[in-house]
Amino acid sequence: MHDKTIIASHYVLNDILLTLDTGELEDIRRVCNKYVCRYGNDDALVRVCNMALGAKVGRKALEDMRCMLEELIDIRRLENSGGTELWFSDRRKVK
Repeated sequence: MHDKTIIASHYVLNDILLTLDTGELEDIRRVCNKYVCRYGNDDALVRVCNMALGAKVGRKALEDMRCMLEELIDIRRLENSGGTELWFSDRRKVK
């Protein structure tokens, strides 16, 4: 079978990005903490969320976090929505 760890989808990452756009720092930390607990094996998610969970978070860190999230959303959208790592290369040929 496929032995992959469960990673956060682009919907989860988009939720963090929306919270980053509209929320206060405490809201951002709450959402990041929730998803880090749920997807602890997702290294990219943990790396992004640790930027908001640090002791001193400035505007630069939040802008870097936004850029990383946008890039990761594009990657996850491709991976989770039928990108290059599909189980079947062509579903029409599977009988």
